[in-house]
Amino acid sequence: MAWQWVILVLGLAWGVQSVLAYRQIRHVRQAVADIQRRYRAGYMGVGTFRRPGKPGAMVILVADPAGRIVEGHRLAGFSVFARLQDYPAVRDWNVAEMAQRLDNGPWEGGAALREATRTALERIFDEMVKGRGEEAKSLASGV
Repeated sequence: MAWQWVILVLGLAWGVQSVLAYRQIRHVRQAVADIQRRYRAGYMGVGTFRRPGKPGAMVILVADPAGRIVEGHRLAGFSVFARLQDYPAVRDWNVAEMAQRLDNGPWEGGAALREATRTALERIFDEMVKGRGEEAKSLASGV
């Protein structure tokens, strides 16, 4: 009879974790939709980084048409309780300067946040190249 209780407790824990993960995903999707609504002009990049058994990270960056980062959010850690937080370390940087800064020196938040930020910047560069052609390629060449 004891093994049945163990299975029941594990099933309940899995169910609670599933509900909390769903709420976290819904929160992130709503935040992305809000950001897209606020910034019609410009570029948004979302980067993620996950490692087995270690904390992961997600970064959302928004750059204006000139390539200056106007908003940033981060989500880092193991927990389904984590929520998007403001990411002031990236604000007001040019995307090319930010990419160089990532490569040269310490980064607030560690390796996972650095790699998620790098991926978000790559997404912004991709969007810039699609939208502005040669002008964006020259801006991105600093990376």
